[in-house]
Amino acid sequence: MKIKITLLACLMGISSIANSGQATGHIAAIMTGPQPDYDGRIFIKMKNPPQRDPDTCHNNNHYDFVFDASTEGGKVSLSVLLSANAAGKSVSIGGSNTCSIYNGIESVDWIFIPN
Repeated sequence: MKIKITLLACLMGISSIANSGQATGHIAAIMTGPQPDYDGRIFIKMKNPPQRDPDTCHNNNHYDFVFDASTEGGKVSLSVLLSANAAGKSVSIGGSNTCSIYNGIESVDWIFIPN
């Protein structure tokens, strides 16, 4: 029974990864603001739209990803994004297959800056 539960958990994790958005390229826009809707949230628009499963929660045409910059991890993510953007570097962003930070925009799971 324990093996079946472990296998099911692994398959659910693979399914979640398969549906999440992923984009590599340059950032087209980074947006935030003091309004209550934006409070500490960073919205990212990529020049190349992410590839994602149509069944994902994402349904926003203006921004591709969002994360919360009021957390310690979010502050690091914002610093990495701004540095890469200022240097004109390409970034890879992976989504979490959830829209838990802002309704209709996929939450960031990871950010990678290739050399």
